[in-house]
Amino acid sequence: MVCMPGGPTRLEAREHEALALRLPTLVLSGVEREWDVAIHFWNRARKFRRRAERIILARGISFARWHVLEATERLIRETGDAVSQRQVCRRTQRAESSVSGLMRALSLAGLVDIGPHPWDVSYRIWVTAEGRRLIARLRAELAVVVHAIARLPEPFEGSGVHGGEGELLDLPTREEGRR
Repeated sequence: MVCMPGGPTRLEAREHEALALRLPTLVLSGVEREWDVAIHFWNRARKFRRRAERIILARGISFARWHVLEATERLIRETGDAVSQRQVCRRTQRAESSVSGLMRALSLAGLVDIGPHPWDVSYRIWVTAEGRRLIARLRAELAVVVHAIARLPEPFEGSGVHGGEGELLDLPTREEGRR
């Protein structure tokens, strides 16, 4: 091949030259930083749920049933008395029909006892000894998942996930966002 003046040799040399064009530094807007925070928390929650579901399903219970069972037991410890399905609905933020079906399944599995309230139209719910044993085992196993998720790396610097003192920023709840 014959090299002509200004031909391929000259182009090859230019390929290795540094670009004279400077690209602007990316500066994230407030909305983009808030988006990064939301996605970061969402990804951590997904990872937690996937890992937790594997452990919970190995014990023969679904994540939804575990969530209702654990919330019921915690409410009983807080109040010192049996709880209603409505209290469990508020704690778990699940629909009444959903909690009702999950509670029935937990009752059939022998994990909760459901009985009528003596002065009200609602039911009183207690966690059985078998339910408490399952909760104790799963809490110990899930503690490992919680610690693993807590050790996940933070997102890139400048994403706005951390506040000035290194604390996680609070995201507004659905109710707070409506104001």
